[in-house]
Amino acid sequence: MKRDDALYISRLVLGLFMGFMSGILSASMSWILIIILGIMVYVLTVPISIRLAIDSTKTQKRNAALNGIGTYALFWITGWILFYNLIY
Repeated sequence: MKRDDALYISRLVLGLFMGFMSGILSASMSWILIIILGIMVYVLTVPISIRLAIDSTKTQKRNAALNGIGTYALFWITGWILFYNLIY
């Protein structure tokens, strides 16, 4: 498995987990705070993904930080909607 694949899969799983947590937190928190929390969780994964980058060039660091952002966002929002509807 390539490092990019591992990064995509980890962000997919993290997006689903955050979707589940967002669905649970929707009863007690504002949706704006939940969005901020989701963004903060993604930002916290960026240093880990940069360490996984093979080269330390600026382009590799940028690619490592941005690879999987769409996957994370899509699965987070979809998971949030799905789990919110299942729970409530």
